[in-house]
Amino acid sequence: MEELEINGVVPELSGRELKQLIVQEFWYEGVCEEEANVVYLNVGNTWYRLYFDCGIVFWRHDITDFENEHIIKFDETSYKFRDLGNELNIAGSQIISCETEAIENGSKVTFSLNGRSGIVFKCIGDDTSWET
Repeated sequence: MEELEINGVVPELSGRELKQLIVQEFWYEGVCEEEANVVYLNVGNTWYRLYFDCGIVFWRHDITDFENEHIIKFDETSYKFRDLGNELNIAGSQIISCETEAIENGSKVTFSLNGRSGIVFKCIGDDTSWET
């Protein structure tokens, strides 16, 4: 297994409230090719952007407004924003921990939440998905 590489500063999320969790899906010719191309987290009124590329985990501070963004389209491709926080009923949960680890052919980030199912973002190869 390869060594874990993180680009950017992992924010201190433990004990903080997950206010919103939005994923940007990547669609090609009407088919969802990547469930979590980019993950946006609003924690303590600060937006963070989490994404993966070839097993590298990237963390960035972000300034984002999802009020008017739902779909971005280019010819055969589109990016759709999905509100997983509300859909999975985890918005408002307290983050117990955020663990990052290398896995075979990639990496994953696991969020454990107080009193609710956690969520895992996993990148294998160059495909990022999520699971509860």
